[in-house]
Amino acid sequence: MALFKTKSLSKPVRKKQNPLENQNPPATGKSLTLRQKAVLVVGTTIVGLLGVLYATSSTLFFGNIKVAEEQYTRQAVENVLSIFSQTKEDFSARFPDWSAWDDTYSFIKQGKPSNYIESNLSEQALASMKVNLVLYINSAGGLVYATGVDIRRQKKIPLPASVKKHIAKGSLLLRSANRPEILTGILSLDSGPILVTSQPILTSKKTGPMLGTLIFGRYLDTAKIQKLASRYRLTWHEINTSQLPPDFLAARSYLLGKEQNSKKDAVCLMPNARCPILVHPLNSQAIAGYTIIQDIYGKPALMLRVETPREIYQQGIANLRYQFASLAIVGLVFGAIATLLTEKLLTSQRQRTVSEVRYRAVIAQATDGIFLIDAKSKRFLEANAALEKLLGYTPKEILQLTLYDVLLEEPEKIDRDIQNLTSGKHFTGEQQYRHRDGSIVEVEVKANQIACPEKEILCLVLRDISARKQAENARLRQSQKEQAVNRVVQSLRNSLELTTIFSTAVSEIATLFKVERATIIEYFPEQQLWRCVAEYRQKPDLPIALGWEIPDCNNWVTQRLKQLEIIRIDDISQIEDETVKNLAQTYPGSWLIIPLRVDSYSSYDTRSIPVWGTLNLLRHWAPTPWEDWEVELASAIANQLAIAIQQS
Repeated sequence: MALFKTKSLSKPVRKKQNPLENQNPPATGKSLTLRQKAVLVVGTTIVGLLGVLYATSSTLFFGNIKVAEEQYTRQAVENVLSIFSQTKEDFSARFPDWSAWDDTYSFIKQGKPSNYIESNLSEQALASMKVNLVLYINSAGGLVYATGVDIRRQKKIPLPASVKKHIAKGSLLLRSANRPEILTGILSLDSGPILVTSQPILTSKKTGPMLGTLIFGRYLDTAKIQKLASRYRLTWHEINTSQLPPDFLAARSYLLGKEQNSKKDAVCLMPNARCPILVHPLNSQAIAGYTIIQDIYGKPALMLRVETPREIYQQGIANLRYQFASLAIVGLVFGAIATLLTEKLLTSQRQRTVSEVRYRAVIAQATDGIFLIDAKSKRFLEANAALEKLLGYTPKEILQLTLYDVLLEEPEKIDRDIQNLTSGKHFTGEQQYRHRDGSIVEVEVKANQIACPEKEILCLVLRDISARKQAENARLRQSQKEQAVNRVVQSLRNSLELTTIFSTAVSEIATLFKVERATIIEYFPEQQLWRCVAEYRQKPDLPIALGWEIPDCNNWVTQRLKQLEIIRIDDISQIEDETVKNLAQTYPGSWLIIPLRVDSYSSYDTRSIPVWGTLNLLRHWAPTPWEDWEVELASAIANQLAIAIQQS
C-alpha cells in the first residue's frame, strides 16, 4: 500500500523514505495500465469462450444423451422381446413328444380309451406341466378331448368359452396337410392373453397320415417374464382394453400408425422381427419404451412398456456440472497465467510479427501435409502435424529423412524434378509416398520454390487421395463384375435345356466367385424334400453333392428359404443346431444360399410356396464372411437363372 501513497506525498516526506521503495514511479503507473488491459481482454475472452463452450458442449452433450438413451431403451425393449420369443420357443419345444407319440396317435385314431386320459392327463400331471389349456382335435375338426386347468389348485376346470371360435373348421390353429408345421403364438381370450402351441398329431417316427391337432396353452406369466427381465420394469395391457393408461393410449396411436405405414408383415415375437418401438421419457428418473406384440393371426394383441432408470441422463447431468466446474477452475487458472503472459508479451521487444504468427498457424492447422526441404541435400527442414500423421513419423524422426526415403520414384527422376523447381517452375501431380509402416500413400502434390536468401528451399504440399483412389478402384471392380455377370447371363441364354443351363450356370458362377463348390437344389414339395440337381466342384476329391436330398421337415433353413430369405453363413461349423451339424461335417466352410423363385412353375401352388429351389455357393478351404457386393451379385445372377428356368 505504501507504493500507492507515495504519489501524493510532499517533497520533505519523499526525502525521508527509502529510495528502493519508490523506484521509477512512472514505470509503475504504466505497468498497472497494461495489467488492467490484460485482465480486461483475457477475462472477457475467457468468459465468452467458457460461455460458448458450455452452451455448445451442453447442446451436443444432451443430444448425444438423448440418442444414447433411445438406443439403450430400444435395446431394453428388444431384450424383453427376445425373452418373450425364447419363452415361446421353450413352450413350443416341450410338446413335440406329446403330439408325435404312438399313444396319442392311437388315442385319436381309436377313440377315447380311458387309460390314456387317466395315465397322461390327470389333474396333477397337467398342473405339473404348467398348462392351462389342453385340446385334442381330430382331422375332421371334431373335439376329442378338451379341458382347462387351474394350476394353483391342481384342478380341471371348464374350457373357456372364447376358445371355441379359434378352433372352428378352417381355423389357423388346426393343423392339416397344407399346414403341417408347428404354430406357436398368443391368443386373446376373454380371460386374458394366453400362449398356445398347435402341433400335428403324428406317430413317434413323425410319420402320417396326420390325424389331427394337439393344442396346449398357458396364460402369460407376468411374474416369470419380470424375473427373467429383472433389469427392467415391465407393464403390459391388452391393446383393445377400454382402460388403457394415458401414456399407453398415446403410444398405441403412434405405434399403430407406424405399423400401418410399414411394408413388413412381421410377428413381433419373432427374434428377427423389426417391431415399431416408441421411446418416451416418463420423468427425470425413468424412461420407457413401448411396443406392440401381435397374436398368431398377425394382429396387435398386447401393448408392452419397458421402463428403465435414466442412469445415462443422470450421469450426464453430473458430468456436465463437473465439466462446468472444471472449466471454471481451468478458466481462472488459465486467466491468471494468460494475464501475466499477455502483460509480458505486450512489453516484450522480441514479439513475433503478425505475418509470422499467421503463417505458423496456417501451417500447423492445415489438413494437408506441408513440409520444407533443402534443394541440395533433399533433407527435411520443417513439417507440419498433418504430414507427420500422413506418413506416420514423429517430429524428431521426420527431420532425419530425405526425400529419397519417402518418395517412391527413382532418384534420377527426383533430381530432375527438383532441378525444374529451382529453375522457377511449379509442379502439380499425383505421386506415391511410403508410410513408416511400409504401406503406400496416394497423394496429390503441389511444389514450388520459396524465397530464402541463405539456401534454396522447396515447399511441398501433399493431399491424401487414398480414399478417392479406393473409390475409383471400387468403381473399376464393379464394372468388371458387371461384365462378368453379363458373360454368365449370356452363357445361360445360349441354351433352353435345363441340364445345360444348370451345368453352365454352376461352372460360370463358381469361376466368377472363385468358390470351391456351386450347386443348384430343387424343392419337391410333394415329397417334402430338396434335391441337388446340378453341381460344380473345383477339385474332384471333394464330396459329391449331386443327387443329395435334404428333408424339409423341422428344418429352419428351408423354412426361411420358403420366405425367399437369403441365408448367409460365414462358418457353418460355428452354428449350434442339429439341422446343420451333418452338413458342417461333410460340407464345411462359408455358405451363401439364394432362393430361386419361378412364378410359372406348375408342379405346385407358388402362391403358398413361392420358392422353386436355391443357388448355393460354398467356400470350403478358407471360410470368410460374405460381403454385401457378393450377395447382391449372386442375387442378380439368381434372378437371371430363375428367368432361364421359367423360359425353358
